[in-house]
Amino acid sequence: MNFLNHKRGFTLLETLAACALLAITSICVMRTLGEGRELRARATDRSEMAMVAQSVLDQVRLDPTQLRGFDTKEILIDQGVRKTSVTLTVILREDRLSELTVLAERASVDGIRPVSLTTLVEVPR
Repeated sequence: MNFLNHKRGFTLLETLAACALLAITSICVMRTLGEGRELRARATDRSEMAMVAQSVLDQVRLDPTQLRGFDTKEILIDQGVRKTSVTLTVILREDRLSELTVLAERASVDGIRPVSLTTLVEVPR
């Protein structure tokens, strides 16, 4: 009965290999979580800027007579710590339609990320 004399357990080398594998795995998981957080922040920024640009377009659609007499209008919308710069550009066309472009910009960690929306609005002359 030789198996009774054999000691059971892990050797030091096996324990060190398991610790190294655990460290490498945890580093990969942490990197993935960090990248996910950055992507979520960028998506949130773009979504908020798109909502701001859409609200500006909705205001203009409600009263298109306010577009008379200007080409570009710049608005600074304060949203707490972060400021969103909104530029409304109007291009008058030959027909009764005007092309509206709203450009919303906000400075973020990785630079300025713009969101642009364009639509056509009938402007009474």
